[in-house]
Amino acid sequence: MCDRQNHEFFSILLEDSQLVLWVPTQRQFRKRGLLSADRLRRLEALGVEWDPYAAYWEEMFARLVRYKERFGHCKVPKDSPEDSQLGHWVDKQRQFKGREHLTAERLRRLKALGFAWDPFSERWEEMFARLLTFKEKTGCCDVPRGSPENVQLAIWAHAQRRLYKFGRLSSERVQRLTALGFEWDPLTAAWEEMFAHLVRYKERFGHCNVPAKWPEDQQLRRWIGNQRQFRKTKRLSRQRVRRLDNVGFDWGTIQSDLNNAA
Repeated sequence: MCDRQNHEFFSILLEDSQLVLWVPTQRQFRKRGLLSADRLRRLEALGVEWDPYAAYWEEMFARLVRYKERFGHCKVPKDSPEDSQLGHWVDKQRQFKGREHLTAERLRRLKALGFAWDPFSERWEEMFARLLTFKEKTGCCDVPRGSPENVQLAIWAHAQRRLYKFGRLSSERVQRLTALGFEWDPLTAAWEEMFAHLVRYKERFGHCNVPAKWPEDQQLRRWIGNQRQFRKTKRLSRQRVRRLDNVGFDWGTIQSDLNNAA
């Protein structure tokens, strides 16, 4: 039965309360074998659906097929502006599967179509794969937040750190990200990297007095100036002050750093 016929049929049902009761009764008679062949033929010719729920499922499945043909996937948002009814139906199929209320045949057909049973997990795997590609290209997992070509990946990486901080990231995901070299605290990682640069400088030259315009590592010189300022403003932890003292860090003066930078 086409959409127009469905609309007309249900409009008649709403206007006739007796008909509302009569149609389900015919379905029951047919199910029990109490409906004559002639009546069965006439009702089928009229387009009566013997199983309206199955008919509705087929209609929505067909709409999902068209949605995939258009967008390339079955991840219909629950409140999709394209088709909110389809979005709610898709969500229901996930619920039915979780409660084992979905038949094996329907489950098979949805799987064959590429149905997204857990879109959140699929999205996580998609972003993890993008992070892996990013590391293969750059050698690290530190995605710049201001990078226009990696905006979504940078937002996702930040979200993983927040979930980890509040204990809401599964141990399996923590393990996978850690194994990939993901930095849970990029600021701490950056500090450790620069401290390692300073240690290598001392091993090479015997002191920590990096020249103001040392061409080999201007980033290290700026970092040294920042440590001095952080210590003066009490924004440098005691542990970091102690570690810098232990390598013979020259605290010098902030003013000289500012003059050198100018």
